[in-house]
Amino acid sequence: AHTKDRDWTVDKEIREQWISQVSEYTPLSTDSLMDGAVDVAWFHQVYEALGASCWKEVYRAAELTAIGSGHMRARIFADAMLGKTTTEALINRVATKRHQDSLRALGLVPLPVDESRQGEILHRYEVIQEFLRTSKKFGSQRQASERLAVAISMENLARTAGYADPQRLEWAMEVESVDDLADGPVTVQVSETSVSLSIDDLGE
Repeated sequence: AHTKDRDWTVDKEIREQWISQVSEYTPLSTDSLMDGAVDVAWFHQVYEALGASCWKEVYRAAELTAIGSGHMRARIFADAMLGKTTTEALINRVATKRHQDSLRALGLVPLPVDESRQGEILHRYEVIQEFLRTSKKFGSQRQASERLAVAISMENLARTAGYADPQRLEWAMEVESVDDLADGPVTVQVSETSVSLSIDDLGE
């Protein structure tokens, strides 16, 4: 993983060689990878080829081979894909520290294979969308940074969940989020105030 900071200095020839080599293994662009996108299938292919013991050495050496704090991002992502961190831990860091790489990693944690799978995807989607909603209280530069984190998080979740792209993931999750309204209005009563949510004949 690489940091987003574009100021780090790498010889142009080495950078071009890296871009060429990476393109042989993943369809993701180098810009996307530097922004925090992850090719989950490629990661697991490499992990299986190395084995757990060799991977530990790569994991340990990450601090010596990455620039800046890139090794921390790489480790967060790897731990997520290997199931060594929980969605609860990542969500807590997102909620309490607005930690953007934890948000990016949220979509990388393996999904359950039972009937709870769709519910888990929806839960993560709602966390991502809530992060985006609450970003509006910050300045324009912070908002731009957090919007990028949201976009990458959606990409990572879409790939993990098997959707062709984040747009299709969003469509599916929006349908899931209002599924309970198919049986009629949902009403909440607080003291003397009643609030109802329903879908009319036009689907609004």
